[in-house]
Amino acid sequence: MEKKEIVVPGDLLGVGLNGGTNTYQKGDGVYAALLGVKHTVGKRVYVVPLGGRYIPAPGDVVIGTVIDMTGSSWIVDINAPHPALLSAKEVPWRVDFGDLARYLGIGDSALVSVLRVDELKSIQVTMRGEERGRKLVGGQLIDAQPSRVPRIIGKEGSMISLITKLTHCRVLVGQNGRLWVDGEEQGIVKVRETIKKIEAEAHTSGLTDRIRAFLEAS
Repeated sequence: MEKKEIVVPGDLLGVGLNGGTNTYQKGDGVYAALLGVKHTVGKRVYVVPLGGRYIPAPGDVVIGTVIDMTGSSWIVDINAPHPALLSAKEVPWRVDFGDLARYLGIGDSALVSVLRVDELKSIQVTMRGEERGRKLVGGQLIDAQPSRVPRIIGKEGSMISLITKLTHCRVLVGQNGRLWVDGEEQGIVKVRETIKKIEAEAHTSGLTDRIRAFLEAS
């Protein structure tokens, strides 16, 4: 198993390797471009950021919150550098012009997927297709570092399954680092504490076993 190594910008990652995401080449060396965890796969080395804003990509399933409306679209915060546009044509309801608030009001949250991101970084999202889109009623939102989402989900969903089982909560995880949690208050608090623990210890090995022990001890 590869040892998890935290690197800072300018750290030498290796010589004679191919630089991947969040690295740069200088001479024969590959260097870290940001703070993160070094990973090597074959001859390629890359850095997984320890923090940072979510960068959307088409197909990502995210949790967004309505922050404004026009006559025919919702403006949605998806934790990206720019808000996203949700057109009335991209929802599962028949919405008349100017009647958007009946379906999603300011402050409401929904599960959406990123439809496209253009060269100007304008983001469009959709609630159509594969039952990915729906309004989230009740529950609470928890924000996590987007780079921690793979660890929160776990291999083949193992970590999030463990969390939902031992807290008796329903949990949806957006790729933008936003989670929706529904259940008893005590369970929601435990989910929040667990997410913080995962964020703090994501770069370490044996995390799943420690999370299990943490949840079973409460």
